[in-house]
Amino acid sequence: MHSSHRWIRKAGVAAVLMLATGCATEALNKPNTYTESVSSVLISQDQQKLVFIGRQYHYVFDAPPVLVQVLQSPVHQSVTSSLNSFHVDETSHITGQFALRVGPKTPDADKQVAANLGFQKYGDDGAGSWYLYKGTLNGTRFGASDTGAGNTQALNRTYQVTITESPTAGQKAAKAVLSPVATAADGVMFIGALPLLAVTTGMFAFACKGDTGCH
Repeated sequence: MHSSHRWIRKAGVAAVLMLATGCATEALNKPNTYTESVSSVLISQDQQKLVFIGRQYHYVFDAPPVLVQVLQSPVHQSVTSSLNSFHVDETSHITGQFALRVGPKTPDADKQVAANLGFQKYGDDGAGSWYLYKGTLNGTRFGASDTGAGNTQALNRTYQVTITESPTAGQKAAKAVLSPVATAADGVMFIGALPLLAVTTGMFAFACKGDTGCH
C-alpha cells in the first residue's frame, strides 16, 4: 500500500514536470512581436532595392518589378498601397505582403495602364470599378547604422509597423549585421555607391496590429 502511494506521487511529479516542460517549449517557440517606427521609404537609383528606414533596423527588399513600373508611369499618382504581415526568420530574411490599389474615380486611361501592369479589375462599388495588385516583399533586416535617416528623404510622418520574428531571430537581433545604408553630409542616403530616392509618400500606408490602418 505504501509503495503504491509512492508510485502515485512519482507519477504526479512526472506529469507536472512534463506539463511544465511543454509550456516552456511552447513559450520558446512562440514568435516575438515588435513595433517598428518607419521614417523613410526609399528606392535605389538602379531601382533594384526598396528600403524602409526604421528606428531599430533597416529593411532592404528586392524591389518588385510591378512597383518599379508603377513608379515610372503616370498612374503612380493614382495608386495607394498597403503593406502588412511582416515576418523575420532566424536568418534575418524578412517577408511582407503588399497591395497596390487604383480607386474607382481614377481616369479610365490610368485604369487601363494599371490593367496592363497586371492589376485585377474588381466590381463597381457605386463610383466605378477599381483595380488591385497583390504581391510579396522579400529582403533582409539589418541593424540600423548610427548615421540616421537623411532629413531630406523623411516621410511627412512616422509610421508604426508591426513585425513578428522567429524566436531565434529575436535572440540574434542584437548581433544583426549593420545596414549597408549610409547618409552623406548633405542628407542624401546611399546603399553601397547608389543614391536612394524617396518613394512618393502618398503611395504607402502600413497596416498595424490587428490589421487596422495606420493613416
